[in-house]
Amino acid sequence: MVVALGLYADEAYLLAGWKSTVLTRMYEGKLKGLEEDLEKKNKMLADVKVLLREAAEREQSLLRDQQQLQHKVKQEAVQRHRGCDVIHDVIRG
Repeated sequence: MVVALGLYADEAYLLAGWKSTVLTRMYEGKLKGLEEDLEKKNKMLADVKVLLREAAEREQSLLRDQQQLQHKVKQEAVQRHRGCDVIHDVIRG
């Protein structure tokens, strides 16, 4: 086949070496691009994890606040009810 192209063995060897060098550089470029993309995505993932952790902490804080407010409302309702009982006792009494 080398003879069919009109190339001598040393020219074919140089051509094969050139192709190998070009392909190596091409794949190195692609690999570098993939590594950069992976680095960006890892950073984005880390940022999302931080945001998610912060959101979970805020949610837990809000749930605690909600429970405290519900407890306070129940206590106030009980006190009002007791106050009404006292008024009824005075009226009846």
